[in-house]
Amino acid sequence: MGKAADLRSRLLGHEKWGRAYWYYGATERYVLGPIRDEVDRRRVEEDLIKSLKPRMNDVEIPQAEVAKPKRRAAAVRADAMGALLKRRAA
Repeated sequence: MGKAADLRSRLLGHEKWGRAYWYYGATERYVLGPIRDEVDRRRVEEDLIKSLKPRMNDVEIPQAEVAKPKRRAAAVRADAMGALLKRRAA
């Protein structure tokens, strides 16, 4: 289970296809698309992995939650500076 920006190259050059074919007898591949947005894509992928439990899917199951916004660089630097000053004071 996964995603691909270029479906043709993903299907033709997938690094696990040989093992799937020779060891597990895989003969087919399925494609679902288009999916509305990244949250829906993750939700569909998560549901498929949990229900089908594919043998060769060795990546972490994606979470369908929306990613938290990243903190601004200034806030991160301020936190780091505060931690550094606390260590020096101790």
